Order: sequence, then C-alpha cells, then structure tokens
Amino acid sequence: MTCSKWCPPASTVFVGFVNFCRKCMKGWLIILLMVVKMYCSDSSKLLLKYSGEYFPEKYLKTDISLPSRTDLQLFLTTLKKTIAILTKNPNNTDCNVVVGTYVMTCVLRRTLLDSGSKMDKFESSKVKDIIRKGDYYVSHYVYSNRLYGYSDLEYRVSLLYKDANIFTNSIYHFNENRLSKWILGDFEMHPFVKSIDNATLGKDKYIHIIESMHKYYVNITESDICLSRIMETPEPLHMNQLQPCRPDDYCKTCLLSKPSIGYSLSHRLLNMVFRRFVRRCYLQSDNEDNDTIDILCAFMYRETVYLARRGYFARDMFLEHVALCALLGYKEFHRLHWFKKAASWVDEKGCMQENRNFDINRTEIYKTATNCSRTKKKYSKYLKGLFLRDCHTHPMTLLTVVLAHAIRYVAHFI
Repeated sequence: MTCSKWCPPASTVFVGFVNFCRKCMKGWLIILLMVVKMYCSDSSKLLLKYSGEYFPEKYLKTDISLPSRTDLQLFLTTLKKTIAILTKNPNNTDCNVVVGTYVMTCVLRRTLLDSGSKMDKFESSKVKDIIRKGDYYVSHYVYSNRLYGYSDLEYRVSLLYKDANIFTNSIYHFNENRLSKWILGDFEMHPFVKSIDNATLGKDKYIHIIESMHKYYVNITESDICLSRIMETPEPLHMNQLQPCRPDDYCKTCLLSKPSIGYSLSHRLLNMVFRRFVRRCYLQSDNEDNDTIDILCAFMYRETVYLARRGYFARDMFLEHVALCALLGYKEFHRLHWFKKAASWVDEKGCMQENRNFDINRTEIYKTATNCSRTKKKYSKYLKGLFLRDCHTHPMTLLTVVLAHAIRYVAHFI
C-alpha cells in the first residue's frame, strides 16, 4: 500500500495480513529494534491461569450441517464479484490485497486437486478463472517490486509469492478435536480470556484492546520485519521434508512470546504459517511448532466464537482469524453459517464494509487519546472517508480467502 503524509493508526483498516509502508517504515525500524525488550517485560505482567471452563460447550463440536450445491454456487458467485473489484487495476497493486489474493488462489488450487472431480464443468471453470485473475494481479506486484532490490523489506516479501505449488500442497487436510485440549488447558493466558469465553467483554473494551498492539506480541511492524526474513531460509529440497528455519533470535522472541490477542495473535500465526508453507521450515522443532500453531488457533477460535456471539461487530478481525486458521484444516473454523454470514456482507457490486459502529468506536479511541485539535479533525475526516467508500479493501481481501475456504469445504463434503 502507499503511505500519505499522515499515516492513520497502524491497526485501522490497514491492519491485518501485511501492513508495509515504505515511507513510514524507515523511521521506525531502528526504534522498534531498540524497544522490543521493553515490550517483553511489559507483556509478562499480563498473564493469568485459566482452564477454559467458561467456553461454550457447543463450539467444542464441529458443524454437522450438510452443504449443498446451492451453497457452492453462492460462494463462487460472491467470490468472483469481489475478486473482480479487488484486482481490476493490476498496475496499481496493494500489498494487503496481494497476500490475500495469493493465499486465496492457493486454497482454490488445493480445492481442484482434492475435489475437482466433484465439480461440474461450469463450477471448475469458474474456479480456474478466479485463479487466473488472482495470478495476474500477484505477478504484477512481484514484477513491480523488482527494482527495489533485496535490501528493501517489501521486495523480499514479494519473493514469497513467486511460487504457489509448495504453499498449495502444504495446506492441511480437514481435521477435528485438535483445539479442545488447548481451549480447556490450564496454562497462562491474557487477562481477558474469561470475559471473552462467557461473552461479557464489552465491545468497546475489545476494540480498545486490539488497538493497543504495542502491549502484545507481535505488532504490525515486527510482523512485517519477520515476514521479510523468511526469504533468508533456503528453499526446501523437497516439499514433503521440513528443515530448520534460519536462526533468528529477534523473530523467534516475537513469534513465540505471550500473551497475544486480536491482530497480534493473527500476525504471529501468519508468520508461522508462511515459514511452514513457503520454506517448509520450523522455528523450534516440527512437533513444537505444531503445538504452537494449535495454541495460537485455539486462542483465535475463542475470539472468533466471541465475535460471532456478539453479532460480528468486528468483521475484519473475524475474517482474519477464520482465513488463517482454516489453512490448518481445523473443522471448527469451517462452519457453514459463518461462511454464509460473511457472504451476506457483500453488496451487488462485490464490495463490503467494516461494521460502522466498529469504525466509529475505534476512531473515538484515537480522538480521546490526543489533545491536538488538528489530529482530532484528521481522524474525523478519515472516518468520514471510510463511510463514503463502499469497498473496504482489507476486509474484502480477507473475505476472498474465507470464501475460498468455503468453496473447498463445500466441494469436499457435498
């Protein structure tokens, strides 16, 4: 994405999969490396012991609803409209749209590999057309970054998208009952987990928490730095064999420390997934990384359930958790009514917006935190601009990944 003279809050609509900002990054990189230890010590004060007794029991079970061909057609039609909007201008690519589009095409490729024979000619043709549009957009992004060179963070990350085969074949098979032992486990968690499990955490409080990423591992800038370092691990000799990731104490500290909540949580998983799915490598060991991934998705699942129970008031956060953890095959994240709810947010053009009350409350948090009248006006102007736009690209990008998961799920179980 581009960065204007005034950069909005780091975790506004730009927060999520990737949040590169070349002009903003240069000034903050050195500062960030200096203060990471300070964040480590602050985070250690936020832990508590809890064994998950308030988590709603029905969500420990997987969805038993049977999908239909009508569901498949709904998700395909919705995805085709949305991806057409997002990729209509490949000569002006957005990095957030690129990473989501790349992941979406990999999920659809895996769908064709596993369940293509179950689709009719029209359905498989539509899937292939969506993949072609996505590939075209991603390739333009990779090509446009070639001039910046290896020293540029965004250039290094763009190299992750050059090959989709390893990522496609690394997506997990459907599985169940891997999360319950971590949801009900007695270990250290962040202090809001009980009120998340019983759905008593106020919406405004949750918004304030996810806008305070500097208190948790990992913040957006740290996430982007660690994503850019994935390329330092050599390509795998064989996609079925794992290798150790290149030693990196900074990223290992960021990605394996606790506690995490909201976008801090999802960005830790994003980094773990890309290491495993692109370079086929592990930070600790194969088993330890698998446990870490399960723990991260267990926390993300309880937040996803909380958001669903509270009326999906934070759409972007809901979609990001589902988009990432569904890559690991957890059937708990593959719920037909969740997929249909997400599809219902898309208008006739193929656009969707974040929940308006979420944007209002988030903006008020930042306005309250400053005494500068000029800054307050900028926040208000930014919010007004959001309301005037029908298409909010970040949640739309996440939606395309979620719809790809929906298509894979329906195609597998019809």
